[in-house]
Amino acid sequence: MDNKNINKTKSWSHLITFFISYIFFVGIFQTIGIYLAGLNLDNFRSVIRSSSQNFTIQFFSLTGTVLIIWLFRKYNNNKTFISLGFSKNHIAKDLFFGVLFGVLIMFSGFICLLYFKQIEFVSFQLNIKDLLLSFGVFIFVALTEELLFRGYILSNLMDSFNKYVALTISAIFFSLMHAPNPHISLMGLIAIAIAGFLFGLPYIYNRSLWFPIALHFSWNFCQGSIFGFNVSGTQQYSLINTIYSKASLWNGGAFGFEGSVLCVFLSVVSLFLIYVIFRKRESSYLVLNENN
Repeated sequence: MDNKNINKTKSWSHLITFFISYIFFVGIFQTIGIYLAGLNLDNFRSVIRSSSQNFTIQFFSLTGTVLIIWLFRKYNNNKTFISLGFSKNHIAKDLFFGVLFGVLIMFSGFICLLYFKQIEFVSFQLNIKDLLLSFGVFIFVALTEELLFRGYILSNLMDSFNKYVALTISAIFFSLMHAPNPHISLMGLIAIAIAGFLFGLPYIYNRSLWFPIALHFSWNFCQGSIFGFNVSGTQQYSLINTIYSKASLWNGGAFGFEGSVLCVFLSVVSLFLIYVIFRKRESSYLVLNENN
């Protein structure tokens, strides 16, 4: 077996070990969060949770994720946690454009669905406390999932695979990890896989997490807490209340906008734009020192 195949085998072995450890370790933290939120393991996925319950659960998920990744990064990879993708370069620019992309994608989807009568506006429902808690929830979600899928999994795959192959594998993992979500559909899995490409594409060019975190946060917050869609099958507080007469491939049904053909289309268009932008900017980034 040549060195390349040996490295790939080691990479798979390492990721399997990491996944098993992650599920066990973070599962403990999530269980603590679920019980502190006043729920139990039997119903926490099926019930409509309050903003404060979501905040508690996601906080513990993030805490467990940070700890397990820090341990593996330090003692298995011999690298710092910061080197996952927290470079000081282009922070403000990447955060701004990441948020902007998410707003534009979700706003475009919302307007299109209203125009074609796939959804109907019902009312505004301003609740400052719930809005702030939802803001925090989706920051926690974005940090958790980007640290896991782009910061750790994708970066490790890139050490052994072509970067586009690594991106594809990580996007598939990202989609499959959402398979247990309520109301999951084939279109939902496809849309989330494309979102995995969308979040991961900038990372393979600059090894920075700022843009993916900002885009992921904006994607979820605008989708769920502003425009009233379910987020990956889960319902939460939203500023705008909407209804649909019947579920369809255009509105995504109970899974939410991520289960729609329109989401796939807008994501593919955004993927092309992000490719053009970051491919041109690749040489301007200082790639993190791998021995950091």
